[in-house]
Amino acid sequence: MCTSIFSAKGLHIYTILVNFPEELTSNMSEASMNWSDLPPELLHLISKKLNDIIEFVRFRAVCKQWRYDTLLSDPPPQVPWLVDNAPLEVIGEEKMTVRSLFSDKTHTIHVPAKGPFWALSTGYLLAKKDEHSFSLINPLTSGKEIHLPILESNLHDFRPVCHDQRKDFVVVLEAKLENSRQPIVCFCRPGDETWKKTKLPVLREVFSCLYYNGSCLYLHDSFDNVLSVDAITGSILFFLPLGSINTSTSTFSFLYSALGPIVEFFGQVLIVRLNLNTDDHVISFEIYQLELRDDHPDQSKWVKTSNIGDDSMLFFDYRGNCLSAKTGDSSRLKGNSMYFFECYQDSSIDNDDESSNKYIPCRYDIADGTIEFLSSPLEGPFSWMMPNLFQLGTGN
Repeated sequence: MCTSIFSAKGLHIYTILVNFPEELTSNMSEASMNWSDLPPELLHLISKKLNDIIEFVRFRAVCKQWRYDTLLSDPPPQVPWLVDNAPLEVIGEEKMTVRSLFSDKTHTIHVPAKGPFWALSTGYLLAKKDEHSFSLINPLTSGKEIHLPILESNLHDFRPVCHDQRKDFVVVLEAKLENSRQPIVCFCRPGDETWKKTKLPVLREVFSCLYYNGSCLYLHDSFDNVLSVDAITGSILFFLPLGSINTSTSTFSFLYSALGPIVEFFGQVLIVRLNLNTDDHVISFEIYQLELRDDHPDQSKWVKTSNIGDDSMLFFDYRGNCLSAKTGDSSRLKGNSMYFFECYQDSSIDNDDESSNKYIPCRYDIADGTIEFLSSPLEGPFSWMMPNLFQLGTGN
């Protein structure tokens, strides 16, 4: 038996139906509608408009027929969640709080294990079990923990530095050797027996990392180039020169520039440059697209662009992660925009530690260069997380 039209779920679905073409709904009325008899093509169209994945899960729960006709392997396009990262990283609570920018709703999600966790932009939580043991958990699927190989005892100061797509999931951690500033990058796929490790040829931290076409692209804070490392062997493939992107600039409007994340944008590779004022607040963003020469990578170019598309968005967080997404049918989200966070010190708190910081979500309009401050009931620090219903290792 499907949910009644007069239930909360039913009324919600009815409001969606009234916006569909008349030829699909002409024989339906609020009083006589038989929910289980809705044609599969109409159910598919409805499900594709549920860009808040929680609404998609509730939609599938209405009845068995709806669940049968809307596959988990074919979810609607999603928009990243705003994740309150503080309880995950600091106190390891068994729940997480997220906010959907698409529906403007806040959700509390149970985490089936104790932390601490890092919320990865892929939709998974990276759980630190002990000093050298990690596992992956998808908080939406209630699936079992996916245990990753044990890391060597001479490594410490781990932190995730990469995000990826479902098609080839790779976990990338940066670590340090004991008594050394030498950065070591460790990466593996779920199911691997060991981590592959690469010593970076710089004594600097990795700022951003992207897994792309079988290699890991690393942007470190010396900002001379982007380093490409083979994701199977761990060997260094080539260096991509940054050219004029890393040139510091000083004008009346901003003091200096800093390179931001490296990100895959629907098959393209982008680098974001931040222009900052004296208080380290963003004045503007610049976006550069890679024109890669496979035959001569050292001759590749980064071309500045001022338009990423009226239905496309970028999401940047304080850890160097960046995601791309489409606006879908949302009236709250705007295309050709960069969503990011600003950090301000709360003047009402008389101390200098991080507890006095206030994090504010913002939107940067790439076309006209304006910044809009957004409201959120969450306190931060924040990160972006793309929710998904895919359970690694199951094929679903």
